[in-house]
Amino acid sequence: MRRTFVSLQSELRLLLAQLKPHYDRPDTLGAEHRIVYDAVTGQRAAPAVKRVREHLELGIEDILSTLN
Repeated sequence: MRRTFVSLQSELRLLLAQLKPHYDRPDTLGAEHRIVYDAVTGQRAAPAVKRVREHLELGIEDILSTLN
C-alpha cells in the first residue's frame, strides 16, 4: 500500500490543489479521512474496502463537479 501511495503522491497533490477551493471546512476533510484511516488500519478487510470505495467515489464526484 505504501509503494502504491508513493507512486501516486504527486498526482494526488496536483488533484488536491485543484479541489482545495471546494473544501470550505478542513475539519470535515480530516474527519472524512479519519474514517478511511480507521477502517484501513482495522483488522477486517470488508469494512476497509467499503470505506475506501466510498471515499474514492466521493472524490470522483468532487472532481466531476469542479469540471462542470
